[in-house]
Amino acid sequence: MLVADVHTDINSRQVLEEAVGYMDMILVVYPVDNSYRLAAEPVFSHL
Repeated sequence: MLVADVHTDINSRQVLEEAVGYMDMILVVYPVDNSYRLAAEPVFSHL
């Protein structure tokens, strides 16, 4: 898991943090000319 501080407000002393979760695999079917192709890529889940 990766967590990052994406915004810090020095006046209110508040922070906004964003995190990504575990790595998953996504499968995408997309058209090319008159056929279809399948792509498999790693993605991070969002927490």
